[in-house]
Amino acid sequence: MNTAHDKQVTAQGFGLTLGDVYYVLFRQKWWITFLSALGVLGAAGFYMINPPYFQSEAKLFILYVVTTTVPKQANPESRVKSPDERGENIINSEIEILTSMDLVQQTVDAFGPEKILAKAGGGKDRIKAATLIRNSLVVESPKRSDVIRIVLQHRDPDVVQPVLGALVENYIKKHLEIHRAVGLINEFLTQETDQMRSRLQQTEQELRAAKSKADILSVDDARRAYSEQIAEIRRNLLTAEAELGERQALLQDMKGLRTPRLAPPPETRAPEGRALPDSRMKPDDEYMAVLTRLELLRRKREEFLTQYTTGSSLVRGVNEQIAEAERLKKKLETANPNLLALSFGAAAAPAPAPAAESTSVAPATSASFDPVAEAARVMALQSRIKILNSQLDRIRAESSQVDEKGSLLNELQRKKELEEASYKFYASSLEQARVEEALGAGKVLNISKIQNPSPPFRDWLMFLRIVVSIIIGGVVAGVAMAFLVDMYLDRSVRRPVDVERKLRLPLLLTVRDIGWFGRRRVAKAATKLMSGADAEGGGLAPKLMSDPLLPFYEALKDRLDQRLEVKGVTRKPKFIGLTAVNDGAGVTTLTTGLAVSLSETEDRNVLLIDLDRELGSAKQFYKGMITQHGLEEALDPKYKASVQNGTVTAHIFRSQCANIMKMLKNSDYDYVIFDMPPVSPTSMTLRIAAFMDEILLIIESERTNQDVAKEAIGLLEESKASLCAVLNKVRSYVPSTLHQEFWGAS
Repeated sequence: MNTAHDKQVTAQGFGLTLGDVYYVLFRQKWWITFLSALGVLGAAGFYMINPPYFQSEAKLFILYVVTTTVPKQANPESRVKSPDERGENIINSEIEILTSMDLVQQTVDAFGPEKILAKAGGGKDRIKAATLIRNSLVVESPKRSDVIRIVLQHRDPDVVQPVLGALVENYIKKHLEIHRAVGLINEFLTQETDQMRSRLQQTEQELRAAKSKADILSVDDARRAYSEQIAEIRRNLLTAEAELGERQALLQDMKGLRTPRLAPPPETRAPEGRALPDSRMKPDDEYMAVLTRLELLRRKREEFLTQYTTGSSLVRGVNEQIAEAERLKKKLETANPNLLALSFGAAAAPAPAPAAESTSVAPATSASFDPVAEAARVMALQSRIKILNSQLDRIRAESSQVDEKGSLLNELQRKKELEEASYKFYASSLEQARVEEALGAGKVLNISKIQNPSPPFRDWLMFLRIVVSIIIGGVVAGVAMAFLVDMYLDRSVRRPVDVERKLRLPLLLTVRDIGWFGRRRVAKAATKLMSGADAEGGGLAPKLMSDPLLPFYEALKDRLDQRLEVKGVTRKPKFIGLTAVNDGAGVTTLTTGLAVSLSETEDRNVLLIDLDRELGSAKQFYKGMITQHGLEEALDPKYKASVQNGTVTAHIFRSQCANIMKMLKNSDYDYVIFDMPPVSPTSMTLRIAAFMDEILLIIESERTNQDVAKEAIGLLEESKASLCAVLNKVRSYVPSTLHQEFWGAS
């Protein structure tokens, strides 16, 4: 079983240390060397087969992008997009235009495909030449920059610069065609401008005809004049109604003082608009009323003529009222010639103020009161009120007609203003488009050439970077392959740390590999020892002194004694078993060396039982020498006949295992060492493992598979035997100057 120290060792961390890195690099150095050599050969082949091409470089600065679409508003700044707004999208769009196959084909057609393919296999294939240019074109933009870098590579130095120049010029033209579409926009703007001009002219004609038909120079002025007339008539109407009420009240008050002449009945009153008979109203009063009305009508006509034409309905209506007043005036003058004096006096005197009409009628005395005259005045006021009401209705009707006509005129006016604004916008857009077309592709303002296509040159720095990258790639691939093989593909146990990390066994000793010549020396020494030759030669010296593994035998003996002492195993004999997982692990060699070393110390008797072959053997060692006694005395008498010269068949030992082990426990041997067969589910090792005080599992470095070793350890642990490992044939790969390894023996 494992000790507390063993458990502590197996519980340590399994991280990758510097020693592990050294070990992997030096152990798998052939992989690293091979793949690094392939990298060097690949770089050399790349240098010979694919030398750096000639190249030309140009740089463009995209200040802004002008996108011309069908005009929708009169704000030309809305067509300008700065790269700062969404710089990545705009620059990427321009890169896509630069690398488009259409643009490359236009450049090939302009330069000639036969010139481009002259040093690339020849021919006149347009598509092949365009594909060659497209694949040799590098277009990139630094991050957070508005600059586009264009590089063209080709085998022919006479091709790169002119082709790149043609490509840049074609790109600027393509840029204008895509973003501005100058030709199509000009045609569209010309058509729209002509249509807007025709519509505007037609609307202006309709507006002039409507104004002429309506006899209105200004709708607003006409409405304001009608509003003033309505207000004036309403004031006069209110004044007349107030005076009528006063005179009717006065007439009623005076009836009680004097019996007036009755007024004619209502059915005998004159029709509306006609003057009263002379018997009803004094001629001079009627004449003065006509003069006053005539004067008011003339003033109104003068006001209308400042706003309307002579053919206007308002002016014509006033003229008709003036003519009617003139006829009434002449009629009165014909009937009463003495009224002419009043006419001259009225002409010389100023017109009565409107406020006079609103002056209250002074109360008349009974002596001066004339009921007939008052009644006549009342009737005159009533006629005046009727006339004012009729005038108010007529003016309101005319105002309504003006409103109706004004709506049509306003609609035509608004239509004219809108069409005029559209016409101005399309005219200015057309002018701007013609200016842009006149500038031409070579004078575009939003794209600046920071660097024109440079003369052809070879970029050796970039080429050397590629070559070095290939070499470094080979070295990195070699290192990666080394770690892949050593840590994942190779499942063998190779180092002492693997025993602790992967198998979780205490490691008793590490035996280094002595090479092919060393193994031959070990085999020769073991043959001489096991044959019994030179038995009289004097012990260990002539047999194993030439064995290169002698220090490891001694170290294995010391470690084993120490381990048994720590475990408290002091009885005799002590049973030690050595086994392995695979054949050729060195079990027989280590068993023989251990037996010799144990027998040489303190004159111990050591019995070596070899069960690794079908025909087993038993050898007794004393003072480092093989004696003539074997296993005969340990067997039952009926099996002694089967033993000759210390040999015993394996099936006899298997059948008599319990009896033999019981007899051996009562023997005088100090150590009984068993050379057991490799561990397997059918081997004898599992049966006799339970009798062992210590089992040494010999693991051959770089050959024993760790998965198989784990299965063997699991089978041995079922026997509850104390188990430890000996790692044999360990190779040293790391130089001692970099890493010193612990071998377990000096």
